[in-house]
Amino acid sequence: MSTFRTIINIDPLADKINYQSKLIFIGSCFTENIGSKLQYFKFQADINPFGVLYNPVSVANGIKILLEKKKISE
Repeated sequence: MSTFRTIINIDPLADKINYQSKLIFIGSCFTENIGSKLQYFKFQADINPFGVLYNPVSVANGIKILLEKKKISE
């Protein structure tokens, strides 16, 4: 029986995450779990500043707001 799969070789990044890294996690509950784990181990991580987002357009809009340093008010 054969299994269909795609093998992807990913080169390691030159810059590794370390305790001086400032991390932000934006997305679903998966990002909350990973971000919480890293916070537990004392990494500088912000998790879902806009709440849980489930689609790429919402994630992109959140990143755009952060990059443009927009002020959000009531």
